[in-house]
Amino acid sequence: MSAIPNARVPGEDCTAEQLGEDPETGFAVVGKNDPRVPWTESRQMLDKLKGNGIPTWFLMANDEGHGYAKKKNQDFLFYATVMFVRQFLLGENVSAAAK
Repeated sequence: MSAIPNARVPGEDCTAEQLGEDPETGFAVVGKNDPRVPWTESRQMLDKLKGNGIPTWFLMANDEGHGYAKKKNQDFLFYATVMFVRQFLLGENVSAAAK
């Protein structure tokens, strides 16, 4: 469970109904080879949010299934999550920090 109200932690399953009526951002973390949740479903949810003017991030590991088991992908997910939190919860300009 996330300490941030209405936030989902990476690895939690989330359906369109659970997104709520007024999300402020969207961040999908998927494995391309996930047999339980096709990555296209997450992409469709984010596309719908993006179409409503809501900023979205999409992170897909081509060599993972449901959850990130490989250390290199876990590390990348960790740093992507840090950047997401810095940008959307702390209001920092992470694009400048990434250069």
